[in-house]
This record gives sequence, structure tokens and C-alpha cells, in this order.
Amino acid sequence: MKPVGTKEVQRAHMPTFNKLFGSESERAKLVRPLGENPLAKGPNTLKPLFSEVGHIQKTSDKLMFALVACKFPSSYDEDQALDGHPSMFMKILHYAIFFSSTFVKNYLYSHEVDPKTIHLNDFKFMERVYFIMSNFLGLKARVQLHQFFKYGFAEQKMMMCVDVIKRVKELSKEIRIKQQLKSTRKMVTRSQSLSGTRFQMPNGPMAQKELAESRKNFVNETGLKIKHSSLAEIQEDMKNDFMTAQQKQANRVLEKKKKRSKKEKLECSMRLIGHQSFQTRNRHRVSQ
Repeated sequence: MKPVGTKEVQRAHMPTFNKLFGSESERAKLVRPLGENPLAKGPNTLKPLFSEVGHIQKTSDKLMFALVACKFPSSYDEDQALDGHPSMFMKILHYAIFFSSTFVKNYLYSHEVDPKTIHLNDFKFMERVYFIMSNFLGLKARVQLHQFFKYGFAEQKMMMCVDVIKRVKELSKEIRIKQQLKSTRKMVTRSQSLSGTRFQMPNGPMAQKELAESRKNFVNETGLKIKHSSLAEIQEDMKNDFMTAQQKQANRVLEKKKKRSKKEKLECSMRLIGHQSFQTRNRHRVSQ
């Protein structure tokens, strides 16, 4: 008998295999072609949180998220924004610069920029906004002033509003940190005559240099006094300080005793008055 080979076994079992898994042509259709990457991801159906520049709808979504972050009080009309209506963007810029942060508002007021803009017309208001953007916020306007009042240029106006909101947030954070550092760096100085009084740090570099020199001289003088004074003088000073401390403590004890004696006298007098009133009541009852 001839031995059965592997090819003959495969041919014998081929009909059952084709029934289970299909023919060779059908299996070839299911196999991925060689050119395609099996690890490549499909198209992402989810909408990104922040938009890309160049797509007006995504830029509008980005502006909407920025308005929510800065707590814009009025509603955002997306149709007007997409049309490039100037009044919609003027509301956003007015709130972002003058009302979203008190730190920035006080900063502008300290630099002689009046935050009250009710008396200004639209053109002068936008002139002031452009002035603040260039001089205080360090931003370059994406649209010229005459283009801002025209319909259109919607994406540039949206991106300008987003830049202003972001920069105002950063500036308010910087101002808050500077104020905290100033409050912690307030130095307390003491003079020889007024040891218990406090003085603020003088303004200006010359005044600070003079203060530093006076401190150095004061420290050197006290150091020389301690060096040249004898041990007996130092001990006498320490004894005097100790005696004064003891006297103060003794005076406190005497004051406490006096207060206690006054309280005790008052309590005794109140008891006597109460006892006398009780005796008089009993006498009236007996007489009746």
C-alpha cells in the first residue's frame, strides 16, 4: 500500500473546509489589501473643543467657549456673529476689557484711562478699545477700524475678541501676583528713638539707599558699644532688666489682689443687704 501524502489529505478534506470558510476567491475578498495600513484610525466623528483657524463655524465655537469662561452676562447671537455684525462684537469687547476683571479695570484707571464709556459714540469707543489693545494689552488688531464697522470679516472679528479675552485674563493674573508680592515685601524699620513704631518702605532708589546706609551705621554703633563695654556693665544692665521685670510682675499680682478684694467686698455687702431684707420680711409676717 502506498503511504498517503499531505497533499492528498488536503484534497480529501477540501470540500468540508470550503463549506465552513468559503472558497478561496471569497476568502480573498475578506483579506485587507497590502496598501492599506491596518493600524490607521478612521475619521473622528466627535467635534473638537477648540477650533482651527480658517473655519468660521469652529471659530464661533471657540468664541462661545471663551465667553462662557469669562462669564459673559448676555446671550451670544451666533447668526449676528457669523454675519459680522459690529454691535455684537462691541458688546463682547466692552465687557471683556472693562467689566470681566476688576484688576484690569483699576489698572486702566490708574493709567488715566476712563472705564466709563457711556458718553462716547461707537467710533470713539472703538478708537479707545484699539488704543488699549495696542498700548496696554500688547495686541495687534486683526481688522482695521473702518473694516470693523462693515458687515463681513466675521472670523477676524471673532479671533480678535478671543485674543482680548485671553490677554485680559493673563493681565489680571499678573497684576494679582504683583499685588501679593508687594504686600508681603513691605519692610518694617525701627529707629533709635521710636523703637515701637512702624514705617513703610520709602519710595525711590535714593531713599532706599539712604535707609540701608542708616541701618548699617546703627548696627555698627551698637556693635562697637557692646565690644567696648566691660563685663560688669553688661551684668548690671541685665540685673536692672531683671529687676524691672520682677517689679512689673509684682505690680500685676497686687492689681489682681485689689480686684479680688473689691469683688469680695461687693459680694459681702450684697449678702448683708439680702439678709436684712429677709429679716424685715419675716418681721412683717409675724406682726400680721
